[in-house]
Amino acid sequence: MTITIIQPSSSDFAMRLSQPDTNFNTATFNIGNFGSTDTYRTGINFNFSSLPSSINISNATMSLYCGSPRGSNIRVLRVFELKRTWVENQATWNIYSTGNSWQVAGATGANDYNSSDVGNVSVDTSASGWVNIPLSVSTIQTIVNSSRTNYGWLLKFDTESNDQMQFYSRGYTTNTTLCPKLSITYTSGVLPPMWFY
Repeated sequence: MTITIIQPSSSDFAMRLSQPDTNFNTATFNIGNFGSTDTYRTGINFNFSSLPSSINISNATMSLYCGSPRGSNIRVLRVFELKRTWVENQATWNIYSTGNSWQVAGATGANDYNSSDVGNVSVDTSASGWVNIPLSVSTIQTIVNSSRTNYGWLLKFDTESNDQMQFYSRGYTTNTTLCPKLSITYTSGVLPPMWFY
């Protein structure tokens, strides 16, 4: 059994409803809603190239560190597969790369993301610290096996009203151990030798 921790993420960005044409590629990203009038969502990706393709994955968990909670309720944070090749320093609420619009602003069109989540967790939006999100093992397995394109994920709350959390991004250089990470537990996919008598 081997555990590989991929940290930091290979790319991430935040999008904001009230500034739909602004790219937020900074040391932090927000998820949720602040003041009931402004919504934040995040795109994040991890590079799986360090993993052997012939492995059997038993667990996959994405971990984000909240350094600034700005809510008071329990919300469900969901992780959805994206379907676009977005660019970290270009993506906004309106576009996934320069000159290319999301089908629906905010990345929630049928051509933008898969509406069935690959992981979710209930979070206390008033609490700081690590948020650990279990991910679909089968989904990660197919990405690692190269039978599924890795476009990264969209992170958003079920209820985008009055609660927001600010997480450290891969650009947080003050303490890189608090950057987003992905922990994968697996065993070798190589079959044991056959013995003949």
